[in-house]
Amino acid sequence: MILLFFLFADLNSVKAEESYSEELELNWLPNGDYQIAFNFDFSFEKLVNEPKIRNIHNHFDRFPKVVHDFMEEHFVNEFHLSLTQGIWRYKQFGYPKTGANPTGAELWIWFGQGHADNQWDLAVNSLAGFFCASLNFMSGAFSGTPTRVLRPYSQHHERLNSSTMKYSNLPSENICTENLTPWKKLLPCEVSSGFVQLLNANQLFNSKYMSIDVNAYKTCVSETDCSSIENKMTMTVNVVFDGFRIRDYSRTLSLLTLFHKPMGKVCPLADRTSISAQSYKKDCSIVISTKGDLVKSETLALTQEDRYSDVNFDRKCHEGEISQSNDEKITKAPILVHKYLSSGIDGEERIVCQVSNELQEEVTVGYLDLVPWHFRLLVHTLEVTNSENSRIEPSFLHYVPSQDRERPSTLQLEFKMAPGETVEIAVKIRKVLLKWTEHPPDPHHGHFCGPSMVYLDIHNQTYKIYSEPLIIQLMVPDFSMPYNVLCLSSTIMTIGYSAAQTLATKRYTFVSKKTGKGKLSLKITALKEKVLSLFKRKSKEEKTE
Repeated sequence: MILLFFLFADLNSVKAEESYSEELELNWLPNGDYQIAFNFDFSFEKLVNEPKIRNIHNHFDRFPKVVHDFMEEHFVNEFHLSLTQGIWRYKQFGYPKTGANPTGAELWIWFGQGHADNQWDLAVNSLAGFFCASLNFMSGAFSGTPTRVLRPYSQHHERLNSSTMKYSNLPSENICTENLTPWKKLLPCEVSSGFVQLLNANQLFNSKYMSIDVNAYKTCVSETDCSSIENKMTMTVNVVFDGFRIRDYSRTLSLLTLFHKPMGKVCPLADRTSISAQSYKKDCSIVISTKGDLVKSETLALTQEDRYSDVNFDRKCHEGEISQSNDEKITKAPILVHKYLSSGIDGEERIVCQVSNELQEEVTVGYLDLVPWHFRLLVHTLEVTNSENSRIEPSFLHYVPSQDRERPSTLQLEFKMAPGETVEIAVKIRKVLLKWTEHPPDPHHGHFCGPSMVYLDIHNQTYKIYSEPLIIQLMVPDFSMPYNVLCLSSTIMTIGYSAAQTLATKRYTFVSKKTGKGKLSLKITALKEKVLSLFKRKSKEEKTE
């Protein structure tokens, strides 16, 4: 008993510290829509002072064990996965606090030194199984290694550098409830309590924009000492509801109106649960209140003792019409990006990306484009021009050519933009003739080309902005020909086989002319003639008689 007491006392002394918090934020957007952001933050401090008891950290109270085991098994230091439906309209919605994700699936992983190439496919397949998504199409043939665009969340981990990072996107991936359900199960309270009760699939997928993501990384607790490592993870849901569909005539909104589900209990494992609201107008505010609560404020901290049937959001403005004031406190996107496909006089197609500077100051902009291998970039035709059609020389140019069925093309640029300037990046492409087995199930719909990414560092903040993805048509073979050939060959084989079967199975015998036919055949013939004679018409001579 004494030994067991000291053993458990020793284990408790090295037990990892965990924390978990939930936050809901409502934003009233300039176009009348409503943005709801759910943030679920995890923290787990891993103490590795004694290797003998290292396995004690395999037990977690709140941090998802499956995520920890995934990172340890595949030597992952940091990863980001997002599944998105719709396109974030930066000009209408502004720039979100946590950033926006591109359409479809996006994944980047920072591996340990020397493990990026041999662990990428294994890690992708593991995540595909976790979230029931078709991430297996993010193979090495559709993944690249950008050098300057993506930066790790962990600033003090020495093992993170661009050579150990892999990036890929999959615009054709459609998010559905099969992806949302396993995502919910990573939360400590699952669907029994907390904000996860509000995640009604019918309402989420009936919105203008919906995105779920998972960000997990390791970081050193101290800047000088990495003996203690802290595992952090943030799970985010970002959804934009159509304001006209809600029909908010009374300027009063509630969670029950948005999600058609009551709030219920607060997650008992959460250290902090809060709700905040913000209006894009400086002369307006959104006040939060609960049923029977006389205290109203812009931030509401929920307690575990109470049960919340609904939470109301009341929009309050100063005297006068809301539209009279043009002062806004929403973060506008400093850069706007638009991507499209054009065709020149020579008939060759070009990928064109327009980058517009919305700031009144000169900025340095970075550009990344990951193009699938079946669209070969002709980098010698690359042109970077401004609105006056003057060429701009990039200060940084990094290009990795594609290899058929091996890797995509990676194009990275950095250039300066004047205030209010629009820069156009254009490059010609050459389409590759695919094998008939390499086409997607709906080849006439076209092949997706991922969105371009533009990044900007200004005012101690990093902005990452995405363009729209492209759908490019490739040469499609006549898939009806195999069916026609199959039908024709089957018909010919049937005719030939039936003739051969007749020759092989029937028995032929010789009949003598003297003996004639057999008795049975003579009887059948006589009976046949007698029956037919009954139905024959009588001749004219027989009628006159």
